[in-house]
Amino acid sequence: FGAILGSLITGFLFLPRLGVQQSLLLVATLNLLMMMYLFRTGDYFTKTLRKMMTVVLAGVILVVNMGFPSDLLDRFFMRDSTGQKDIRKLLYFEEGLTDTVAVFKDNYGALDPDAKRLVTNGVSMSAVNFIASRYMKLLAHLPIMLVDNPEEVLVVCFGTGQTTGAAAVHPKVKAVDSVDLSGSVVRAGNVFSSQNYNALKNEKVNIILQDGRNHLLTTQKMYDVITSEPPPPRTAFTVNLYTKEYYEVAQKHLNPGGIVAQWIPLHSQGKQEVFMHFKTFLSVFPHAIAWMPVANEILVIGSD
Repeated sequence: FGAILGSLITGFLFLPRLGVQQSLLLVATLNLLMMMYLFRTGDYFTKTLRKMMTVVLAGVILVVNMGFPSDLLDRFFMRDSTGQKDIRKLLYFEEGLTDTVAVFKDNYGALDPDAKRLVTNGVSMSAVNFIASRYMKLLAHLPIMLVDNPEEVLVVCFGTGQTTGAAAVHPKVKAVDSVDLSGSVVRAGNVFSSQNYNALKNEKVNIILQDGRNHLLTTQKMYDVITSEPPPPRTAFTVNLYTKEYYEVAQKHLNPGGIVAQWIPLHSQGKQEVFMHFKTFLSVFPHAIAWMPVANEILVIGSD
């Protein structure tokens, strides 16, 4: 029973609220306090030795709780990950319910001194730089400019917030629903505020913590533009945002004359996979056009 209760408390209380390091410190402190109690009440050593050990353990508890820096484990976060970065450039770090999120300063030198990178669970997911920002903002600008009255916009996956922010700056746009599964990713968007038009402070923007496909399955709202930039399809749990079924659900939530925009990454995929993406998209939205604003990134915009 104790093992089951401990795993439940740790998984649903300690880790979400305290994080890994503070949870470890709390458990260590509880164990040390238990040892102090046993030394004080037990009879297996002399009374003098028990008092000495109690004082020693009290000192250890103070050192453990006051002597360790609060970011002690941060330096190990990226050490062995595929998105390895220099910990000295860490700008933001959060252990969330669904993922561990970090923002690093990127090294583009004088060409782009404000470049940053978003890393989730040790994998580089998105970035703010003069190359990546171009296509992310175009994911909003292009479809919105192709619609006569783009009043309601849905952005699937908040990421760095650049697509969401770019959509909200259009005068004709009245509301932007931005859907992301990770609250940690959304909160990290404040670090990118200078590049995402301060999206999280924009009154037009409505953040929805939900899976993009499930949001479309459960909402009754209709949109003029639906733009989608999920992680690459080889990333765990994101392939459902590249399927025919997803596009069909999106189609049902388009107002007459509405447009869907989809990001298709060329990197980490072969030619056959890319062709499959196009074929799947065209099966639902036969009137489509593809843009390649930067190398290895394609934006497909279509309607039925």
